[in-house]
Formats: sequence, structure tokens, C-alpha cells
Amino acid sequence: MARRDVNKSFDGGAAATMLATPASRESHAIAIAQLVTLNAFDGIDIDYERVPTASRANFTAFIATLAQKLHAANKKLSVTVYAKTSDSANWNGPGAEDYPALGGLADSIKIMAYDYSYSTSAPGPIAPLDWLDRVASYAESTIPRHKILIGLPLYGYDWTGTTGRGVQDATSYARKVEMLKQKHPAIGGFAHWALGQEDPAVWSVIKTGGVPTPATPPPAPITKRRASGH
Repeated sequence: MARRDVNKSFDGGAAATMLATPASRESHAIAIAQLVTLNAFDGIDIDYERVPTASRANFTAFIATLAQKLHAANKKLSVTVYAKTSDSANWNGPGAEDYPALGGLADSIKIMAYDYSYSTSAPGPIAPLDWLDRVASYAESTIPRHKILIGLPLYGYDWTGTTGRGVQDATSYARKVEMLKQKHPAIGGFAHWALGQEDPAVWSVIKTGGVPTPATPPPAPITKRRASGH
């Protein structure tokens, strides 16, 4: 995954500078294509976050340039995007991502369908089912369905005051998968954030596609009573 970040934090300004001219876009695309080819990668995922909305056309142009170079080398390109339910989400980040254009260029689109509520927000759901349904519906209306990968959270939050601590929940994960399989069966599949944060029971859900069965509680101890005679 190619993540455009600086000092472990996404820097939309740095991305905007790279995207600003045809020459800088071409240079960056060449560097990425060489990275993929020299390492014999199957392809690469582009995850550039907080890109300014004003750079929307430039970001699309960069993806077009990179897609051409990778496809010429028989390599794959995926693009990670913010979740949105319409194109009216026009703030920096989602506003820079033209779903129809990117969906026509890339081989797959990974949608970050999580952090509806986040570690420093008010307590709330990370990926509520109704929102997740609307995210998938909008994606299907703008991107070829087989290219859509819905990114699901492998984590949860337990808030204390205004700070959320990471926790795990396989049952919640399974409900999301279940809903998407029922209502959006034509999507290409799922992506996840992030390995190492998951409830181990998630793997049984991935393997079987079912909701995990709660552990059977141990039987209650049997208390023997001494018979008494009168």
C-alpha cells in the first residue's frame, strides 16, 4: 500500500504539491511503476488521504497516468477512498475523490467504511449498518460493482470521557458482512483495517461466512442435598 504520509501523519499539502503539474505527476507515477516492477509486485494500492478538494482533477489525472503505466506492465492498481453516501461530501479528503472517474481507471476501489465515530469524537458507532448500506449503495451507483471492496473495521472503541480505547468484536463484524452479502451481493469483496486489531473469532467468520456462536457456558454445579427423615 502506498500511503502519502509525512512523519507518520497524512499531509494533504504534500500530496497537492506532487499533484500540481503534469511533470510532477508523471515523475511520481514513474517512480511507483518502477517500484512495482523491480520488486515483482502484482500491483499497488494508492491510499492518499486529506488531499484538498481543489486537487480533485489533478488526483484523477495522476491516477490515470499511473494506471496507464501499471497496466502496460500487466500490473494491478487499487485506490483507497473515503466512504461517502453522495458526491456532496466535498471537504478535503472525500471531496478530492471522483468515484466514477477513479472506478473507471483502477482495477479495484477500497472504501474505508469505518470511523463514522472515531477515537476523539463523541461515543457512537464506527460503521452503523444503515450508513454502511448507503455507502455501498452510492458506490454501486458510481463504480463497477465487481471493483468495489468495502473496507470494514476489525476494531471497536470503548470511550472513557472523550477518548476511545481500541477493543474487538467479531459479532459486530459478522453483522456487517451479513448485511452486505444480503443487500449488495454483487460487490467484489471486503478489505479490512487493520490486521492485529481483530477479535480472533473474526477468522472463523471469514472462513465460514457466519455469525460466531457464543461460547456455551459451563453447566451449573449440582448441589446434593442430604435426605432427612422424621
